[in-house]
Amino acid sequence: MRYLLIISFFISTLVFAKLEYSIQEFSDYNKGYPSFSFTPDKRVGNLTLTIKKNGKLFIKKKYKNITRGVKKTIKLKQKEGEVKYTVSLKGSHFDDETIEDSFEMKGVRVKPIKLFFKASDVDVENRDVKFDASRKITKVEVTIYNTQKKVIYKKENIINPPTKKGISITWDKLNDEILTINVNAYDKWNYWSGMNINPFSVNIPHKEIEFDSGKWNVKKEEMPKMKDSYKKVRGAINKYGKALKLKLYIAGYTDTVGDKNSNLKLSEKRAKAIAKAFKKLGLNIPIYYQGFGESVLRKKTKDEVDEAMNRRAIYVLSSQSPAVSKTIPYIHWKRIK
Repeated sequence: MRYLLIISFFISTLVFAKLEYSIQEFSDYNKGYPSFSFTPDKRVGNLTLTIKKNGKLFIKKKYKNITRGVKKTIKLKQKEGEVKYTVSLKGSHFDDETIEDSFEMKGVRVKPIKLFFKASDVDVENRDVKFDASRKITKVEVTIYNTQKKVIYKKENIINPPTKKGISITWDKLNDEILTINVNAYDKWNYWSGMNINPFSVNIPHKEIEFDSGKWNVKKEEMPKMKDSYKKVRGAINKYGKALKLKLYIAGYTDTVGDKNSNLKLSEKRAKAIAKAFKKLGLNIPIYYQGFGESVLRKKTKDEVDEAMNRRAIYVLSSQSPAVSKTIPYIHWKRIK
């Protein structure tokens, strides 16, 4: 899974009694801490800085002879989460002008948000995507692109109450093919993490390769069918390959003649043979194969029934592993080397 992170900074500037203050309230957990800075507009003779954290004394520092324009920064070393600080400064400039200021700020230090989803959590047909997050999410932005990389849908979803489990997003019915679903999830501090889901796939229509009983080698007389399928795959790659990095997935199936375990092995060997034939023809994209035996029958039959409709293969072009479905009940793809 791929995710994006942007560090959100809120810098506020306050000016009191010839001192300029800068506040960095937000900080990435791995890259630093919230901080407070001040810069005098004229030379300071003495200054006492007191910072309370959640009402308790946290930092007390005394300064003398601070030159005009010199910036002083105090890192607020805190654990993950949100902390309320009270900042007080008391002292005087060299001309005896009094410095006495006090204000409140918050400090937020958090780890990057992580998003989690499985292929089975993406249901394009029913227009629904589910995912989990490493902490509670308050808002989700959804942007959907078509195969021309144009935005065809955009919506902001408020998550109320905020949650990190089973976050569900839906969208309206669309007429275009969906290439990518972009999801940006925000927490209460407006930190966000994003993920791109690429559910787009193409089922390649083809003539079934006929194998001899119990065999898995692609016979010479079947190669014209393979060449025809290769042209269709190439055509789909030419059409969609600029938008996505496509891969070919080949799923093999058998009828009910023979025992289930033997049929499972036979279907995988036949799928592998087809994958090798594609590679031999010059297909230079990643090719994966998997056998399902007699577990997914196109035509329901009793055991030991010779049914040609069930001796088949499916060719799927996709940028990611096909989701678990009735046709593909589990995922254990192997790649041709």
